[in-house]
Amino acid sequence: MAKRKSNQNLGSFEDLISIGALLRPGIEQAVKALSPEDCAGLGASIIVAEKYLASDRLPLETRFARVVLELENTFQYGAQWRFVSAKIQEISRSSPQPGLKEQNSVTLILGMIFETITQVKNEQAA
Repeated sequence: MAKRKSNQNLGSFEDLISIGALLRPGIEQAVKALSPEDCAGLGASIIVAEKYLASDRLPLETRFARVVLELENTFQYGAQWRFVSAKIQEISRSSPQPGLKEQNSVTLILGMIFETITQVKNEQAA
């Protein structure tokens, strides 16, 4: 069986860390700029996207397509979300057949967004 060529963008664990490090400041800034209502809406979209990605009943390509469609709902929150969503689209399209590395990258980004939303909500409630 032929081994799939490793994606140059996601060749190692360090690449995943780099993606997170590059996006975290922008994610934090963008979440803090949202109203509480928009923050809740973004959180709901992130949860739906993560559920799509985690569903093992569908092929990975279908899961990525659904995640991308769900994240298009976040475009209304401004240019930063279009950038983040475009980065996720880029990851999902960077390989002819998305695999575990691409899934891990998108899961990392979605997790960072959700973590930031939770932190901001807690700060607003305090």
